[in-house]
Amino acid sequence: MLFATGKHTRRLLLPADEVHPGRTGKIFPDAGEIPEKYLPLLEWAKARFEAARKEQPTYALSRGSAPDKTGAPADRTAQGWLEGLLEMEGLGKEYWKGVDPDEFVRKLREGWE
Repeated sequence: MLFATGKHTRRLLLPADEVHPGRTGKIFPDAGEIPEKYLPLLEWAKARFEAARKEQPTYALSRGSAPDKTGAPADRTAQGWLEGLLEMEGLGKEYWKGVDPDEFVRKLREGWE
């Protein structure tokens, strides 16, 4: 499976990549589904994926969840991604202490046409 790194760029999926929670299915084609001359490429891609999985940061499994069939920890799939987002509540609040939001936006808009 390919992963979009930009508007016109793609690379092979890695275990730590974010995927849509509803995405299911296989990551690699079965060997019988591709021409024989591409089998070494398939083996290389699988080995690359497994090596990246072994090097995966420990934070990804910090909740004690076992990886799902794609290699992503279960807490990064389905509802887990939202829980992770909600854990960020208040992050960086010390930077905005004492800042009036309306005044901040007014200053940002100065000079706009």
